[in-house]
Amino acid sequence: EKAIDTNKKKNKKPTTSNIMKLLILVVFFSFVSIAFSGFNVHHTVDVGNVYVIYDDDEAGSCIIVDSGFGTSTTSIIDEINNLNRIVKGLFLTHGHQDHISGAPALSEAFPEMSIYVASDDIKEEVINSATNDGINFDFENEIEVIDDDSSFYDILNWDMSIYHDFEQSESDYFSVLVVDEANFAFVGDIIFKQSHLYLGTDLDLEKLENWKDDTLEQISISGDLGFDDVTIIYPGYGDVASINDIKPQVNYINKFIDLVTYCNVDGEFNTLEEVKNQLLITYPNYINGFFLDFMTTNTAWTDLQDSYDDCIERDVSDTENDDDDDFFGLFDDDSSSSLSSNIFLLLSSLIFFLIYF
Repeated sequence: EKAIDTNKKKNKKPTTSNIMKLLILVVFFSFVSIAFSGFNVHHTVDVGNVYVIYDDDEAGSCIIVDSGFGTSTTSIIDEINNLNRIVKGLFLTHGHQDHISGAPALSEAFPEMSIYVASDDIKEEVINSATNDGINFDFENEIEVIDDDSSFYDILNWDMSIYHDFEQSESDYFSVLVVDEANFAFVGDIIFKQSHLYLGTDLDLEKLENWKDDTLEQISISGDLGFDDVTIIYPGYGDVASINDIKPQVNYINKFIDLVTYCNVDGEFNTLEEVKNQLLITYPNYINGFFLDFMTTNTAWTDLQDSYDDCIERDVSDTENDDDDDFFGLFDDDSSSSLSSNIFLLLSSLIFFLIYF
């Protein structure tokens, strides 16, 4: 009797409940495979604006994003060698010295490395910056401008998008590299997480407004680049960021403009040193305070004050400070992170799986 019952149970058709459990298992392990699909970013320890991106599933190739200062390349080269990767490409987001001057040493250390930029304008900016800063390297012939058929896209065989149609702001010409499959982006110096901004030479009010109203708008959740609230943003310096860091940066820019143009308690313009000190007081937890030293020598800000008949009557100390806006991401400033926005899906499915079973 019992043997017959047992045999009947073995021959029973799968129930709807069992089929659902099977489907949940399939979905769960699909998320696991996606979340750990091998997208990796190594953020160099000593130089903040250098990243190495690679895929665990590929045969040892990697791409460097920005090259840092030339004086720091020894430590960068050592870190890359420790990753046991063949450097096939160096992508320069823009032409500022602290992003390009390490290229000669990296090119010598990694002879298979090609150098890429997103546009002819960026290439020209790199060449001019190198000339002005005395960087002895043939960028003219070494740089490849990326087009649809570029070898750049074949290095890692990832779905990547490159954007460079921005108004002049922090840099005259710059680009954003997005790894679409993993939903992370390398943005150069256009956005930071809790950092003072470079407001020095070559920046003026028009470019500052462009930075706020065009560049940051394009990378917002409603912008042209398609970022969402789980896009991992890798800035030039500091911790990884998200679109939730856009509003604090806009507020910072507005605060700076107010400090330059509005009257202080004595009914006069703030000096640039006073502007610097007020920003340091208002944002005590922000990194890169030394950037403000460049602001104090930028004559565009004193020229802006001179363009007014008088300072604007308002107490800027009451300006709202959104310094404490929450950061959505779950990633700390780690020297090496396994990346995928799908980690959120993994965690959600794991919790659901544990509850269901």
